[in-house]
Amino acid sequence: MTTTERPNIEHVKKCAIDNIDTPHHCPISKNKGAAGLLFEQLAGIPTSSACLDCLDGEVKVFPLKKLKNGKIVPKETVAITMMNPEDLDTISWNESRCCKKINNVLFVGYLRDGDNIIIKKVFLMNEESEPELYKTFENDYETIQNIWKTEKRISAKTGTLIQSRTKGPGGNKKKTRAFYFRPTLMKKFL
Repeated sequence: MTTTERPNIEHVKKCAIDNIDTPHHCPISKNKGAAGLLFEQLAGIPTSSACLDCLDGEVKVFPLKKLKNGKIVPKETVAITMMNPEDLDTISWNESRCCKKINNVLFVGYLRDGDNIIIKKVFLMNEESEPELYKTFENDYETIQNIWKTEKRISAKTGTLIQSRTKGPGGNKKKTRAFYFRPTLMKKFL
């Protein structure tokens, strides 16, 4: 595979599974995406601004935490993609960037151990394997869309499995929005 050729999702899934419980050096930094960039390099995914990481899907690398009882849970919500609220005026679910990003998505959950990350959970989600979830995703998008169209507002409280909320630095910085998977979805797979 060349450095610009994108692998397919099955290749990346195999790479993730082959690396479960293997520590990878990834120093703690302010860059929350460092672990994802490291994994993309490990899996042979070229860095670019393309909509999808792979030829046939997206990869979401996300942090996990171990509770005192030993249970492993998501450490934070998982971002799907940035959004422009005005796009909700004209872009249907099937045409949306959100739909494209989650059509075939590989989740790679990792635990941090000092300056190392350790892959612990790998699961693939698509409409074929989870048709009911995808109906809920579409319904969430359309509910967010309808509220935007009628009230020109978006609330992070809207949506069962997908929500839209602000993303990026707080304070007086310009507010941007993104779609996120709610933690209940991630817990389902863990």
